[in-house]
Amino acid sequence: MKRAKYISPICLILLYLITNTGCNKSSDPTPTLALPPSTSIDMEGLSDFSSKKKSTFVSSDSTHFKKAWKFVHNWDSISIKLVFTPKLIFIEALKDKSSVYDDVNKQWTWTYTKNITGDGSYLATLTGKIDNDSVNWVMTVSRINGDGLYNFKWIEGRTDIKQTGGRWKLYDPISNGAYLLINWKRESDIVKWIKYTNICETDPNKGNFIKYGTTNDIDYNAYIDITSNCPDKTAKIEWNTNTYAGRIIYESWTLGWDSSLKNLDPVQND
Repeated sequence: MKRAKYISPICLILLYLITNTGCNKSSDPTPTLALPPSTSIDMEGLSDFSSKKKSTFVSSDSTHFKKAWKFVHNWDSISIKLVFTPKLIFIEALKDKSSVYDDVNKQWTWTYTKNITGDGSYLATLTGKIDNDSVNWVMTVSRINGDGLYNFKWIEGRTDIKQTGGRWKLYDPISNGAYLLINWKRESDIVKWIKYTNICETDPNKGNFIKYGTTNDIDYNAYIDITSNCPDKTAKIEWNTNTYAGRIIYESWTLGWDSSLKNLDPVQND
């Protein structure tokens, strides 16, 4: 007579785990989708430079810096009007707002409200949908007890799946036409550059742009490029974000300033 084989309790436990869990499919968890960073729409370096005008500098010794500041301040004033409200509404979604995933349409939706002091409250819906290796975004907005703004597509955009770059297009609530294109690129969680371009078809300033970026240069680790076609002017501003020494390359001259914002000797470009 054959003796029954002895199976240890440990083997029985392992066998149970294999047969009862190894072949069972667990339900797939709800996928997640990361939102683009606030710096993909907010040109922080623009307002940072514009805010550096000091009341203590001697105007006769700071004309080079003041020329650069005027270029940047003009664009900063324009960007506040064009970007301020939709930017604040978009950034609100980054404040721990949860999304709902639609398994049928493969789309994420964030729905939330944003109160803006002096401007009232807005109800926003932000959607994100994966398209191959990119994500398509749309933000629609309704004014709560306001001026009749209803389900208006204020922002649409496209980013790569890793959120390292993309573009936004902003629309005008009055004409419904696109008026601003924002391109951006990020490296190692830092926005390497961001660019605002006027794309309004009826604006004589269409094509004007401002681009802010950072570099690894020791002397000047930040820059702003500005192009204006009305009148035809271009300028490149470079500065050190720590010492604030910098220069503006404008027309045929390089006009620099030191850390006290005082003029350096101008240099004529070749």
